[in-house]
Parts: sequence; structure tokens; C-alpha cells
Amino acid sequence: MKRFLLIISVVSMTLACGTSRKAATDLNGNWELVFFPSGSKTLAEIFTMKRPELKLENGNLSGTTGCNRINGPYTVSGNSIQFGPNLAMTKMGCPNYDENIFLEAFNKVNRYQLKGNELQLLQDSALLMSFSKQ
Repeated sequence: MKRFLLIISVVSMTLACGTSRKAATDLNGNWELVFFPSGSKTLAEIFTMKRPELKLENGNLSGTTGCNRINGPYTVSGNSIQFGPNLAMTKMGCPNYDENIFLEAFNKVNRYQLKGNELQLLQDSALLMSFSKQ
């Protein structure tokens, strides 16, 4: 009986680890911002130059804030995600564009959900932004 329970435990842990790895690889790809809570403003009104985009690939992040390029690591554990530490960002001037609204929300992200081709980035249970897989 103990041997049976040990086998069941090992199989369960193996399946759980495989699911976590699969979820992490499901994040791989190019993502474009499609939802950003902003009251009455549209995405085009907030992100006047270009919508933010992310490219996630096996723990490496690259992308754009809609103005500046960002690069660095990310880690995933279950449905938790952490960007950084030490994200690098270009410092181009972007007249009439306030990328801080995106960066402030992006820096709060600690969880994610995948719903089909949609990547939702959250702070605990609060939806901060959603991206569509390209």
C-alpha cells in the first residue's frame, strides 16, 4: 500500500511539473496590447504612437512600451510571473506620449492567466492589461 501511494505521489508531481512547463511555454510568442483599463479613453488615445508589444521566449522578454524598447528576464512559477530584475529600457524622447501609465501598471504585475490567445496580466486578482497573441 505504501508503495502504491508513493507511485501515485510521484506521478502526480510529475504531471504537475509538466503542466507548469507547458504553461510557461504557452507564453512564448509575440503579444500586442488589446485591453488597458483607462476609464473613458480608448487604446489609441492612451497609446498615441504605438500599442505596447511583448515578445516572451523561454524566460526572456523583449518588446516596446509603445515608445521605448524593453528587454530582460522573466520568471514563471505556477500562475505567478515576475518581470526583471534589471529590465533594460531605451530612453528615447516621445513627445506627447506618457509611457509611465503603462510602466506603472506593468511593474505591478505578479500573476497571469491564459485564455485562448489572450494573455491577461494581473496584480493579485485585479486585471491590469490584456495582450493578444500575434
